[in-house]
Amino acid sequence: MFENMKQERHEYIADGLQLRSENEEESRIVEGYAIMFGVRSNVVGYDWKRDIPLYEVIERDSITEDYLATQDIVLCLNHDKDKMLARSKNGQGTLSYWVDDKGVGFRAELPHTADGDYALEHIRLGNLTSCSFSFGLTRDNFEIEMTKDDEGNDIAISHVKSFNSIDDMSIVRRPAYKETSVSCRAEMLIEDIEHMFENNDKKAKNDSDNYRDEVKALRGLADSAFDF
Repeated sequence: MFENMKQERHEYIADGLQLRSENEEESRIVEGYAIMFGVRSNVVGYDWKRDIPLYEVIERDSITEDYLATQDIVLCLNHDKDKMLARSKNGQGTLSYWVDDKGVGFRAELPHTADGDYALEHIRLGNLTSCSFSFGLTRDNFEIEMTKDDEGNDIAISHVKSFNSIDDMSIVRRPAYKETSVSCRAEMLIEDIEHMFENNDKKAKNDSDNYRDEVKALRGLADSAFDF
C-alpha cells in the first residue's frame, strides 16, 4: 500500500473562518483552520478484505511550524492553484500560519483580484465556510488501528503521524470531502454497477456486457489501494 506517494484532500467545517479587522466592512484579512488535530474524519476509504470502513485522524505531533517552513503552500479556492489567494514558500510570503493544540491555522489578506474579491464577498455572505488541505502521503506516514465505532461496528482508523508534503490550504464551498481515495471512488462505482444489475435493468446490461469484469477489476483496485 502507498508504495508511491498519493495525494489526499481533507476538508473540515471551518472553526472560525472569518474576516478580521477593526472595521469589518473593510476587512480583507481571513483566518481559519485548515487542519484539525485529533478529529476523526468522515469515511476516507474501505477495506474490502475485512468489509470495514476506513477513517482518519491527524495526530497532534504530525506537523510543526518548522516543517511548514520547508513547504511551498498555496492558499487557493477549491484546490485550484490557478485561483491563488496567498502563498508561503519556505516560510516566506503572504500566507502566514500557526500550529497549536487545535490544529493548523492560517491568516492571509485577500488580494485585489477577481478571485480575491469573489472569496471575500462569499465569506462575508456565509457561502464559503469551510477549509481544506492537500497533502502527500506514503505508508510510512501513518499507523492503522482496528477498533469499533459508537454503535459497536468494526472500523479502521488511520492515524497520520507525519507527511511527505503539504501543498495547499484551500477555502472550499463543501463542508466535507469524503471521496479522498481511489478505493472510495471504486467503491461507489461498484455499488452503482451492482445496483444496476440487481434491479434487472436490461438496457444497462446491453450497455455494459463486460460488467462482471468491471466489478472484478474495481474490487481488485480497492483491495490493492487498502492492503493494510
